[in-house]
Amino acid sequence: MASTAGAPEIYVAREEYRHEQPAKHLPGAKEVDLDDGDYVWYGKVDPGTAQGADGTEGSGGRSHVVCAVERKRISELASCVIQSKRHLDQLSRCRVSYQVVYLIVEGEKRCGGGGLLEELRYEKTPTPAGRSGLVEPPGPKAIWRVVEPQITWSAMMKHLETLRWRMGVEVRHTKDYKETCELIAAYAAWWQKPLAEHTSVLAMPEAFTPLMPQ
Repeated sequence: MASTAGAPEIYVAREEYRHEQPAKHLPGAKEVDLDDGDYVWYGKVDPGTAQGADGTEGSGGRSHVVCAVERKRISELASCVIQSKRHLDQLSRCRVSYQVVYLIVEGEKRCGGGGLLEELRYEKTPTPAGRSGLVEPPGPKAIWRVVEPQITWSAMMKHLETLRWRMGVEVRHTKDYKETCELIAAYAAWWQKPLAEHTSVLAMPEAFTPLMPQ
């Protein structure tokens, strides 16, 4: 697989690439047309263990899988869950097309008043005049706002857990786009070695069977 300055090549959907400009934060980013997913890269697995998207063994014991990321801001995801269900169609197509699928939920969130899901937004607000009577220039201020359309924090967490166990989608959380790119870069790099070569968990019980992409 091609690389940029040692970084694995990561294919970014054209609309995502032009809107977010990931090359600023993501080494190896390449703008392409993708039918499904926002970010895609190739990963290595132990020969004979890779499975196809339909759960069958890879032909000839192939040694790679294709990993994909769907990225959703927390407010965008709330809209999908409450109204359109569009994300379910997107994730379903990804599960058919790729062996490993991540959903990255972007934005700082918390369980707010009444159990509603809130997100941290940075808004420009004027600073009140001080004793001198001078008003300081407006600056970004962190404010917690209820996510619209409204959904409880519990309902969102349960929905994400359902995606994990019913659809096989790995859910991850980041605070902003820069952290999203850092996470994608880290995962793409991790996937450049077969599972057997990841030895940081040396105390793993011998009876434990590593989970492989389905």
